[in-house]
Parts: sequence; structure tokens; C-alpha cells
Amino acid sequence: MKTKLRHIAIIGLITTFAACSKDKNTETEPKITTGGFSAKVENVNFETLTVAALADVTDGHSITLNATGKNEKGILLSIPTQTGTFSSEEDDEVSAIYSENVDKLWMSDLENGKTTVTMTKFDQGSKKMSGTFSVTAPAYGPSGATGTKTITGSFTDVSFTLVND
Repeated sequence: MKTKLRHIAIIGLITTFAACSKDKNTETEPKITTGGFSAKVENVNFETLTVAALADVTDGHSITLNATGKNEKGILLSIPTQTGTFSSEEDDEVSAIYSENVDKLWMSDLENGKTTVTMTKFDQGSKKMSGTFSVTAPAYGPSGATGTKTITGSFTDVSFTLVND
């Protein structure tokens, strides 16, 4: 049940990012950029179009990093707001979703999935973060996705927006 609720919450975050990038009347809008993010999906370069990050340092202590790519592809990472190495095997705050054509999803918090993130910089003053990540994400069957996606990447001085800042 916890996993199912998490999936719903994460999919809701994807929708939130899409809405925030277009709606100028939202309370907290993530800063959208094109630089500082690179990834490979199955050893093929992910062609990044935009990157946005939203950090909650009050209650949730987590960052949602969303990268959109060409051909309706996306990578969404949920990671803690501190430096260090974190794994989904030990921390519920760490997870990833990879999407293709908006509707096909691969999720690291499914059985046999894993996300590892090393946050090398989290600076609330400059609102920038850097780190690396690796993801093994099995297909979320109801979405029509199949197989498992392996993703590796990094983010360097990516700007983030603080919730309610």
C-alpha cells in the first residue's frame, strides 16, 4: 500500500512540475534551466531540454529534481536535502521515475529497483546542488512499459527553488 501511495504522489509531482512551468500564479515556481544535468539511459545520452528542482527543507527534507528530454522522455529524482550518499534500499526519501511518451513509467521503488544518489553539494545560500546518481528501474506494468531501465548521470550547480520561498 505504501508503494502504491508513493507512486501516486510522485506522479502528482510530475503533474505539478508541468503546471508550475506554465502557471505564473502558483505560490512556488521551480526555476527552470537547461544546464547542469546529464544522464545516460541504457548507455544512450539523455537529451536534456529543461531541468527544475524544488526543495522542501521544512517538513519533508527532500528535493524533487525533474529533467525533461527530447521525444517526451523524463527523469524524476527524489533525494534528501543534504550532502552524502543515499540509497533507496536504506532511505524512503530516495527514488526515481523514468518516463517515455508521458504514459510509460519505470520506477526504482518497485521490486528489484534501486536508486543511489551522492549529493556532493547542497547550498541553501546559493540555492545550488551537485551530485551523481544511478538508477535501476523496473517497468510499472499498468503503464504499458516493459523491461528494466538503467540510468546513470550527474547534476552540477543545478539551481533549486525552496518550497514557500
